[in-house]
Amino acid sequence: MIAAIKTIAGTSGEISSTSGSIASAVDQQTATTQEIARNPEHAASGTGRVSTNLE
Repeated sequence: MIAAIKTIAGTSGEISSTSGSIASAVDQQTATTQEIARNPEHAASGTGRVSTNLE
């Protein structure tokens, strides 16, 4: 019985650790996605300024 409880506690700890890793990866992916989304906006803005300057 005690061995089973220790096994469950160990598994619970592993799940908690894995959940933390997944949350961290999601945060990193979100930051990367936001950066990717910003780059075309900056490029479009720069292109607009160049077009304005050429007119």
